[in-house]
Amino acid sequence: MPLSLKSSSKASLGQIKPPRFGKRAVKLLELCLGEVLGTSMLMFFGCMSLVQGFSQTPIPSMQPGLMFGFVVSTVICIFGHISGAHLNPSVSVSAFLLEMITMLELVLYVCSQVLGCLIGVGLVNIITPEEILFPVGSAGLSNGFCTTVPHASLTTVQAFLAEFFSTSLLVFTCCGVWDSRNAK
Repeated sequence: MPLSLKSSSKASLGQIKPPRFGKRAVKLLELCLGEVLGTSMLMFFGCMSLVQGFSQTPIPSMQPGLMFGFVVSTVICIFGHISGAHLNPSVSVSAFLLEMITMLELVLYVCSQVLGCLIGVGLVNIITPEEILFPVGSAGLSNGFCTTVPHASLTTVQAFLAEFFSTSLLVFTCCGVWDSRNAK
C-alpha cells in the first residue's frame, strides 16, 4: 500500500508539525507589534521634526505640532485596526478602566509603547549628527533632545496642570470615539 502524505503517518516519516499558536496569542503579538511600530514611528518622525541645525533658519513654530498630528493620524490609519493605536499609556489605562482591555493587555500595551518610544528616539539619535543633537557650548547642560521641558516662567504646578489638561483632552477624545453612541 503506497504511503499518502495525507495519512496520519506524517509523524512516523520524521516530519515535525510546526507549533500552532492560539488565536489569543496571535492577537496579543499583533497588538504588541502594532504598538511598538506605531509608537516608534510617532517618536521618530515627531522628534525628527524638532531637529534644528541643518540650516541657519529656525524651525517654523507650527512644524512640530503639524508633524506630530500628521504622524498620529497616519499611525492610526495603519495600526488602528490591529492594536487600536493607543500610542500613549494614558489611553491604554483609560481603555482598561472602561473594561475594553484586560490587565494583561494593559501591561503589554504599556511595555510595547515604552519599547517603541526607545526605538524611535534611538533611531533619531543614530541618524542625527552629534553636533546637531548636542551643540558645541552646551557642555551637557541642555535639557535633552525631544523632551518636554516647562518654560522657565512656569511653576511646577502650572506645568503639571498644562500636561494634565492636555492629556485629559486626549483621553476624553478617545473615550468619545470609543462610545458606541457616537456611531450613529
